Amino acid sequence: MKKLGVIRLFICIAAIITELLPLGAVLKYGLMSDNGHLIFRFENYSYFDVTPFGYAMFHYMICAVTTTITAMLSLLWIFFGKKRQTPITVLSAIALAMSAVPYIIMTFNVFTVIISALLAAVLVISVVMQIKHE
Repeated sequence: MKKLGVIRLFICIAAIITELLPLGAVLKYGLMSDNGHLIFRFENYSYFDVTPFGYAMFHYMICAVTTTITAMLSLLWIFFGKKRQTPITVLSAIALAMSAVPYIIMTFNVFTVIISALLAAVLVISVVMQIKHE
């Protein structure tokens, strides 16, 4: 079980590092061209940047914060070995749900897919660990 906890922690750290890169959070700006057509411009930011938060894209910041809290709880679980996995499982599910929002509004890129895959792996490992403890 400790091995799964360490693997989960490393996956959380990889997700946080990917979220820190200024390439994951995508904002779509609509611009009117000279001939009257709507042109979309995409800009990339870090998940921890406040610019998407200012444009009411709260899901990036929520995903980043819940991933960080999940990593801290995973680290505490490794050292103290609590039997309950529920807080980590719930937080990783919230982070995965928030990372799925860009797919709904069509503002995703490769880094968004990588972050979602890493968070899905954290959720699967948490559920497996929770099932093994019961």
